[in-house]
Amino acid sequence: MNTSDIPTISIDADHAGRLLDELDDLISLIDSVIGDQCAARAVLADAEMEQAIIEAEHTLSVEGKNETERKARLTLTLRDDAAYQTHAAAAREARAALHQCDRRLTVAKLRVTLVKAALTPPTA
Repeated sequence: MNTSDIPTISIDADHAGRLLDELDDLISLIDSVIGDQCAARAVLADAEMEQAIIEAEHTLSVEGKNETERKARLTLTLRDDAAYQTHAAAAREARAALHQCDRRLTVAKLRVTLVKAALTPPTA
């Protein structure tokens, strides 16, 4: 198959304008998603830091015959600690938000690629 066999798509100025508008919208979407990612990362970092502080506080007060028993007691203590669980839930939500942002970014970038391809004039 040579290049003359490939159908070309011609676009009029109206269609090109709509594609440029879509490209502009996609750039705005990518900017917004990156902002959402930054916010989710900040929430995740804060939640994990608070969890580490709570865990350290409990680690100092947990007693047991050996390391295995102390670790088991710490796990049970953290399970029942409302503040720790609140931060754990915030961390889970932030991770879920990051995954959603990754998905949205991937789709937006693919759409940008398609729009750019549609705007690229065929080569002879």
